[in-house]
Amino acid sequence: MGGEKKYDLAIIHHEFGHTRFFRKLNDMKIKDFKLKDERQAVINLENPIRLKKGMEPRYTYYNGKRTINIISGIPSETDHTVMEDDPTRLVKIGSKGALRK
Repeated sequence: MGGEKKYDLAIIHHEFGHTRFFRKLNDMKIKDFKLKDERQAVINLENPIRLKKGMEPRYTYYNGKRTINIISGIPSETDHTVMEDDPTRLVKIGSKGALRK
């Protein structure tokens, strides 16, 4: 995660997003399917639960190789986080002003 606190119920909702009940068949044709699928699970299922609980939304997803910014959809080739004052901007972890040190 990009520095946000973990919330178990949100994680369960995120994982539900990967089931056949949520995924559309035409999504299978998307290039870089896995990272975009993770982003959609965060947007549609994980973040609504986080916000309902009064927590900040999840801003990034890292798949072990690449990071995607949940808000902008912009990917990065390495593990990144977002700027504390601008969660649409990916930055290297530990950068000045980064959410995750």
